[in-house]
This record gives sequence, C-alpha cells and structure tokens, in this order.
Amino acid sequence: MQRQAAFDAKAAAWDAYTATPAGRLREELNWRYLVRHLPPADEAPHVLDAGGGSGGFAVRLARRGHHVTLFDIAAEMLRLAAEKAAAAGVAERIALRQGRAEELTAHFAPASFDVVVCHTLLEYVADPAAVLQNLSRVLRPGGLFSLAFVNRHADVLRLALAKGDLTAARDALDATASTADLFGVPRRTFEATAVREMLAAAGIEPIAEYGVRIFADYLPTSAWQEDPAAFEALLELEEAASARFPYNRIGRYGQIIGRKP
Repeated sequence: MQRQAAFDAKAAAWDAYTATPAGRLREELNWRYLVRHLPPADEAPHVLDAGGGSGGFAVRLARRGHHVTLFDIAAEMLRLAAEKAAAAGVAERIALRQGRAEELTAHFAPASFDVVVCHTLLEYVADPAAVLQNLSRVLRPGGLFSLAFVNRHADVLRLALAKGDLTAARDALDATASTADLFGVPRRTFEATAVREMLAAAGIEPIAEYGVRIFADYLPTSAWQEDPAAFEALLELEEAASARFPYNRIGRYGQIIGRKP
C-alpha cells in the first residue's frame, strides 16, 4: 500500500521534523489548545491517539496520567514511539496498535475511549467522513474529540507568501488536495466549515476552533527558529490569536475540539 510504505519509509524523517522549531511549535500549540478542554486523567483515563505517528503527543498524554492507545498504520512509526515512550518512562501507559483507520472499529469496541485525538490523519484516508464516524463510535458519550487538519486556505497563502509560487497558489484556490512535502503522497486539504459539518454528521458537537501556526509559516525571516526568545514571543502571539476570527481560519492547520453528547 502506497500510504503505509510512505509513512514507514519516512518515519525517521517525520520524527526528526517534530524536533525542529516548526514541529515543536505545531505540537505545543496543538497541546495547549487540547489541554484547555481536557479533563484530569482520573476523569478521562483512556485516550485514543489515532494516526499518532512517532508518539510525541502520546507521551505528553501519558505523562499527564492518561492511558493512551497509539493507533497507526506504519510499523516503523510505532517502533519509534515505543522507544520514545521507554525513554520518557511512560511505556506502561502507552499501548501500540497497528492498523488502518478505515478498519478502526474492528480493533476497538464501541465507547472504548474517553478522549479521541485525531491530528492530521483525515488528509490521507479515502473517506474522511467514514473515518470520523468510526472514531465517534469508539468514543464514549460525553467524551472529548480533538481534530487537527491541513487548512485549505493556508495552502494558498503558504504557496504565495512562503514559496513565491503564484501559479501554484492560484491553482490551489480551487484545489481540494495537495502533496505532503515530507511523505511525498497526495493529501486532502480542508475548510473549517466542511470539517464542522463532517463532525456534526458523526455525532460530534464542535465546542472550540483554533488556528495552528497562524503566523509562523509566513514570517519573512527565520529568526524565531534560531532564537529561543523569538520562539517564545511567536508562541505567545500564536496562542493569543488562536481562537479569534479570522485568524483561526488562516493557520497552516486548523484544530477543532468537540464533544460527543
């Protein structure tokens, strides 16, 4: 399978990316926006990290006291996640399961999890709405859902402002897909309103919407990647603007927090 082979082949490159300033900024912002709504571990002990890759987010959740099941298509991603969990001393709180998101309900019983995290997974599946339905089925009533996605609007801005490719930016205005730079495979892009509609159809009620990397990808200099003080200033600005319209609609990624009634 092309998708699985690409993620296995690029697992080490992905893990290296998560340690770069851009990768750290993205994960930290995703984390801060989730934690605003995340119950204490004793109230929401079981978390599914669907498409959790090399385990950075799973380790954060486990350190907070949650029991995490990291579900991913790529065996090499899971191997790296196991190493990361062991190094962090939280291996006993992270279970690793390999499988395809389309077959999620064959792996887990209905209402198995108190929280579901699905960050940049829908981009790579054939039927995003069906995968959201599957994820909703394994989330208990009252459970929390965090969905992060590549923002279609930001794809246009990135191509024009960061890459200077005006022709590609013009084409992206009407496009619903692009190519993942790191993995080299096609991926979907999403508009937040459509994502909200898919979540509602899956029985998830959106309760908050954030933009992730609203400014970082368009800055004219890379000073924030080299200077810790500049990084912190950018992090503060990103968080301050994260939930404000229209800024939450132009981030490189969108993040919608929802709840299953």
